[in-house]
Amino acid sequence: MGPINSTQNPAEQFADRIEDAIKNLQANPPDNLRLRVYCQGKDGEDFRVGNIQFPPSGLVILSGRDRAGNSMYAISHFQRLQFVCEISEIKSNEEEERKLIGFSR
Repeated sequence: MGPINSTQNPAEQFADRIEDAIKNLQANPPDNLRLRVYCQGKDGEDFRVGNIQFPPSGLVILSGRDRAGNSMYAISHFQRLQFVCEISEIKSNEEEERKLIGFSR
């Protein structure tokens, strides 16, 4: 992680730190392991995050898919964001999934 840029607002600093942390977690994993990021969605059921967007408003938009393959979105103020990172083994019968979490601003 690089130094904190003092000219950034707290939301921008948070976005930089989250992006750095996730990119570090998903950098060069062994072939049989993959980083998965989960967020709580509708009815308390988790969904797998595929993209994290940091608009300038201080919000964070997480998008991904639930177990049934439906598109899911969670929108939160950056100070209330909660998600879980898991590094787990890839099972041989798992369908192919996106390897890296996407980021946009």
